[in-house]
Amino acid sequence: MDGCALVCTVESLEGYDKREQVLANIPAVCHSEALVAPRDAFKTPNDEKMEALVELMLHTFSSGIVPGLKDCRIEISSSAMDAASLPITRPILQRVIYEDWDGLLNTVEFGLLLTAANYRDPNADKHSNWVVTAILTAAQGDDRWFELAARQLGISRSDP
Repeated sequence: MDGCALVCTVESLEGYDKREQVLANIPAVCHSEALVAPRDAFKTPNDEKMEALVELMLHTFSSGIVPGLKDCRIEISSSAMDAASLPITRPILQRVIYEDWDGLLNTVEFGLLLTAANYRDPNADKHSNWVVTAILTAAQGDDRWFELAARQLGISRSDP
């Protein structure tokens, strides 16, 4: 499977539940011994593949989905990013900051995902820090907010 086939498969699926199923299987595909070099499918430009993940998250955070499903989708996105070594890129962050994905600026969960993400571009890392800071200023101060703040500052919550 090449990157274009993966993107076409995800985009052709009707509904977020089916997209979720495909994205949830990315770690299994990446670790499969039955396929030859399965991670090579993700070595083409990654923005399209990341868009499928980010759109799933945007839909998850902007709708009335129950908290358990939200947590499940966050874990799916995080696992897929990690298994396929999908980096967060500057164009994706710019879309969050300046364009139609700005709803993610209100979600601590997206900030937590960014603090654990893979960055190949130092400018993307800088944009990510800006996004996390914006999330911290906009979000409510619950336990997840404190976890995000501690990660951003590089401290543990138990530090004095």
